[in-house]
Amino acid sequence: DYRAARDDATKALRAAATAAWDALDDAARMAAATKARADVVASYPGERGSASRLIDEVAGQDGRNSGQVVQVPGVRGQALRFDGDDHVTVPRVVGGSFSITFFVRSERRGAGSGNDTRWFTGTGLVDGEVPGIVRDFGIAWHSDGRVVAGTGDPETFVASGPGHHDGQWHHVAFTRDQQSGRIALYVDGALCGEATGSRESLDAPKDLTIARMHPGGRGFVGDLDEIEFHGRALAAAEVAALAYQLPGG
Repeated sequence: DYRAARDDATKALRAAATAAWDALDDAARMAAATKARADVVASYPGERGSASRLIDEVAGQDGRNSGQVVQVPGVRGQALRFDGDDHVTVPRVVGGSFSITFFVRSERRGAGSGNDTRWFTGTGLVDGEVPGIVRDFGIAWHSDGRVVAGTGDPETFVASGPGHHDGQWHHVAFTRDQQSGRIALYVDGALCGEATGSRESLDAPKDLTIARMHPGGRGFVGDLDEIEFHGRALAAAEVAALAYQLPGG
């Protein structure tokens, strides 16, 4: 009964977020989109030869460049398709206040159970898990199409409802404000969960893994696009601006 009520609430929140966005005029939407990208510290689109060269960094489980990643049409330009073996390691460029945003698409379930939505029990999307109680963080694809995220020391978690493994693009935003310790998870512009965790700098590990859990195993099967790291916690309107992909935003 609780899960059913939570799912209904998530749908209502998403509808409210869409309605609130639709009610804004074009100037307000463009202002939110511009502000949302003002503090991007790293951006990883799916295009080969882009400044990030993310596709050129793809490696297999053995740490070598597998060359098996496939480019597919994305939300903008090209996206990256992962087969459960390919993954990417990128520098951890955030640790204080930050936001991590991206688009995800998959028809596959993730690891873990809907009864235990700690992020490190799922399949890694953007992950920095370190075993033990340390100041780490991550975002994962979980069980029945949930998106889950969290921070460590103390362990603090947020999760969406199920059903996002529908083969459609979904926008994900995970925000963290160091001063208050607030973490928040948005899917498709709607707030799915928030909690209060550590106020310390999240300084572990030095690298993040995209499309796989950091210690190894549990690789993601699906597509990722427009991965961005922001140097502050985005406001709800800014998240919506990224989720709804305004032209020129």
